[in-house]
Amino acid sequence: MYTIKAYADGKEYTIHDARVKALTVGGNPYFEIGDNINGSATFKVFPTHPYYDKVKKLTTDIVIYRDDEPEFYGRVLYDDEDFSGTKKVFVEGELAFLCDSIQRPKVYHNISVKAYVQDLIDIHNAQVEERKQFVVGRVTVKDSNDSLYRYSNYEDTRTAFKEKLTSRLGGHLVIRHEDGLRILDYLSDEDYYTRNTQGIRFGKNMLDFSKNMDASDLATCIIPLGAKLDEDEQDPALEAISEQRRTIASVNGGVDYVTDDNAVKEYGKIYKTVTWDDVTVPENLKKKAEEYLKSVQFEKMVLELKAIDLNLTDESFQRFEIGNMIQCVSTPNGLDREFPLTKKKVYITSFKNNTVTLGDETSAKSYTSSNRQSTAEMEETIKSLPSKTEILQEALRSAQDLINKQVASGYAVHVPNEFIVADDVDYKNKAKNLWRWGLGGFAHYSQGYDGPIDGVALTMDGKINGEMLLVNSVKTESLDAGYRTSVETKISESETAAKNHADNKVRVAREEIENSISNLENKISLSVRSVKETVARKNYIVGGEQETLDKRKFTASGITGSCTIEQAEFLNMNAIKLTFSANGSVTLTQSLGTMEAGNYKIAVEAAYPEGSKYRPSYVRYGFSENQSTEYFSGYSADEFHTYSKQVKITKAAKSVAITVYGYTGSVVYLTNIRCLRDMQELLDDLNARIDVEVGKVSASVSDLYENSLHNYCSNGKFSNNDDKFTGWGRSNTTQVTQTTFGSKSCAKIENTSSTYNISWYQRPWKKRGDITVRFKAACNAEDADTARIRLTIDSKNFYTNAGELSDEWTEFEFTSYATPSYFYTYFYNYVANTTVYITDVEILGYMSAYSESQLTILKDSIESEVKRATAQEGTLSSSIKQNAESITSKVSKGEMGSYITQYYNNVIIAFNKNSKYVQINPGEIAIYNYGVENSKKRAVFDETGNHFYRDGYYVGAIGTNQWSGNNAHKGLVFDLEPQGKYMAFAQKASSSATSYTTMLCFSRANSIYDEYGVNLGCNLIGNWYTLKNFKIGSISAGGYTAFSGAIPIVCEITNNGNSWTYSRLRVYNGIIVGYWN
Repeated sequence: MYTIKAYADGKEYTIHDARVKALTVGGNPYFEIGDNINGSATFKVFPTHPYYDKVKKLTTDIVIYRDDEPEFYGRVLYDDEDFSGTKKVFVEGELAFLCDSIQRPKVYHNISVKAYVQDLIDIHNAQVEERKQFVVGRVTVKDSNDSLYRYSNYEDTRTAFKEKLTSRLGGHLVIRHEDGLRILDYLSDEDYYTRNTQGIRFGKNMLDFSKNMDASDLATCIIPLGAKLDEDEQDPALEAISEQRRTIASVNGGVDYVTDDNAVKEYGKIYKTVTWDDVTVPENLKKKAEEYLKSVQFEKMVLELKAIDLNLTDESFQRFEIGNMIQCVSTPNGLDREFPLTKKKVYITSFKNNTVTLGDETSAKSYTSSNRQSTAEMEETIKSLPSKTEILQEALRSAQDLINKQVASGYAVHVPNEFIVADDVDYKNKAKNLWRWGLGGFAHYSQGYDGPIDGVALTMDGKINGEMLLVNSVKTESLDAGYRTSVETKISESETAAKNHADNKVRVAREEIENSISNLENKISLSVRSVKETVARKNYIVGGEQETLDKRKFTASGITGSCTIEQAEFLNMNAIKLTFSANGSVTLTQSLGTMEAGNYKIAVEAAYPEGSKYRPSYVRYGFSENQSTEYFSGYSADEFHTYSKQVKITKAAKSVAITVYGYTGSVVYLTNIRCLRDMQELLDDLNARIDVEVGKVSASVSDLYENSLHNYCSNGKFSNNDDKFTGWGRSNTTQVTQTTFGSKSCAKIENTSSTYNISWYQRPWKKRGDITVRFKAACNAEDADTARIRLTIDSKNFYTNAGELSDEWTEFEFTSYATPSYFYTYFYNYVANTTVYITDVEILGYMSAYSESQLTILKDSIESEVKRATAQEGTLSSSIKQNAESITSKVSKGEMGSYITQYYNNVIIAFNKNSKYVQINPGEIAIYNYGVENSKKRAVFDETGNHFYRDGYYVGAIGTNQWSGNNAHKGLVFDLEPQGKYMAFAQKASSSATSYTTMLCFSRANSIYDEYGVNLGCNLIGNWYTLKNFKIGSISAGGYTAFSGAIPIVCEITNNGNSWTYSRLRVYNGIIVGYWN
């Protein structure tokens, strides 16, 4: 499991942890790491993330962990926010920290690689914060002398590493973290690459891949050439060729090339010569060619793979790491070699999208393969040329060394007319090398005092003569331009030569190959002459296309005893080759069975070679009874020409025939034999019953197949893990076995004197109906002319024809019928002493379901209904009705059903026995009961709340509102409309109760209650809270009506009890409301 952590201001924050919902990022997060690249990562942080504000560009460091082990380090480069506030975060890898420092002008010479790396890092560390600093670790890359000459000139440190080290010396920059230190290693190939035992295999853990290799590099047939032959070994018949070389024909059955059959199947035959000057033994030369074909030619290939790292699910597999050498096997592409893992892209929430890059992406891809090697060497030589400044600095250093060396042994002599520096004090007689400086100028002599001036001479007239100039001795603009011009000229000349070579090759290819070859992302595809013919038309000819040509699909007649008929390649196209040894005609015929009436196009491509003894006379083509003739005299040799004609036929049995008339020695090639019909005509011939009436068309189709066709054979590939023949019966377990043939798991049936078989038992089978059996079959190559298969479907026999089976898989299909309650399907090897193979078996038919579709087209509406019934369920039906106003669809089973009706301005949905409806209108959803009309409306939900209806009355609503006169007060309201008489809270007293008992009810006057007001239906319990600001009407207590009136109270008694004064208490409904005296 992957987690992402951010480090900012010395603190750690978890940005992504799939186990915590709040701590997740979006945007399909991934990170990418690779060899000598900075690496990167991207993800999105949403505004609701608790650490949203901790992710900031340049100041936040990011670490991505896998199971608490760090796999990626970097820093946020940008954190762009979109309209919603979501941050799109891009993180660059930690190697990019080197971009933050500058290498100021400095010259290095006689310095080791490690010392140079150390100085670059020291300068970097002096400029950046501690979190971006590096420690130099292992440096195992060396130059030839371990003595570099380099200079810096204000480039950033990352650029310096690339241009001054990795691009020139190779090697790999690797960062590791130990004891809190960021350690930078610079490793050679030997110390960097490690072998990974997991490997990537097509069909196992390779999901998908694309190649990045110039198609001009690819070859499927290699002609190896060895050392030059000695004069006595050369072929006299080739004496005009002065440089003859050793080949492998003597040890390879007379064939001078090796090939990869799988690659040929995918790409076709592409020849290439490869020379090994030092190989003299043909056996060794053949081995080298086979190795080149299998591995060497793929060295510059880069594979972009979607591959599963099996370590993610099984730790017993070694994990994919950058720098691993991965064995990559793709049999269909002829690929089996080790590639370095140079880059991997890991999606932390979607492992299936992970990609790895295998191979070196730095290989050049600009020119054709024949010029690639020399061009690459030339480019490398140009790249290795020292720069102008480096040349001048080296010259100055050499001059200084020379001068310093000579100072110790020279003699300076001053005579009246000149000043002399010589290698001997006797400068006139013994000195050999000397300088003379006089009034006329300054010059060097190397053959004594009186010898010629052979070095530099500076004369008093301002001229400088000599073979070399010292740096800064003159203005160097012209010198700079000359150097630059010479190098640019070399580059320009090399580019021109390469392009001219490529252009010439393309021109020759156009002349030699009629089909175009296109290179699209390094996948080779042969374009067809007429795409329209193959896409817009159906071809009825079998085995006539050049890609799938099979002469066995045609019947030959005519002078077949005097004409050799074979398959051969001509002008890079597969063709049927006719070689005539007598004058006469040969006809190739293929029966097409019954053809529907319509328009057809018959086409064939034919060619004859230049230099054949006699040009053939004509080609005749068409249906057997309707042919056209074209004479070869009107067409040039060594070119395929297309001959075609349009024919309109009535329904009948048809055969296509191609006839060629030739003379003794004539050779003709035929290919792309076609019988084409427009797809539109096929659609017009659909086999369905059409009834036409006034304003009405009815088409009825009965379909006895479940899901069109149901495959009852569940083990048609004979690949069940427990038992390869699960579901199958075998007549003999020795003669009938499971094997792999042509890369497919299959059943192998070997015959001796008996016919052996396999059988499939199908039970139950409820109804009589059609059965289609489809399968692929093949045989051993030696049995191709005789092997046959007998197929028995419910006691009815079908046979393949002799010659239809080959060592390639061929698909067959037979249709019969079966009757209840079961049936068998048998596959027999029909011919003794042959071996056949069977796989991909499909037994197609129906179970117990019956489908009937009724389509009715009216003037203004379309209705369709589909029903299905089985023994296990009730009637299941569906229907669609469409007219100018609406579209209605219905699905029902028994009494249950659902409807959807769509109008231009609303949608109605119905459920549950067709009684409940939902209508969707602009801004509202309405619910109806037993029909969509006002009297059936029950509820409407809109922007103000829920509105309720009953029997056509708008009763009221529950929703939101604001206080009249002060809209600052918002609230939830229960509103009773004028048509509503009461609003009640009620309860169902028991489960058996048939009505609800009112607990609290507002009633309009003369409605539920006589008086207008809120009525209680239960005790009102105050829980000792105060009841304020209310009036009381009549009340009772204990069954007694409350008293209303005056109660006298004696206040004072006088006169010995004979007189008194009193007051009165005023009582209303049992409550004292006042008093008076």
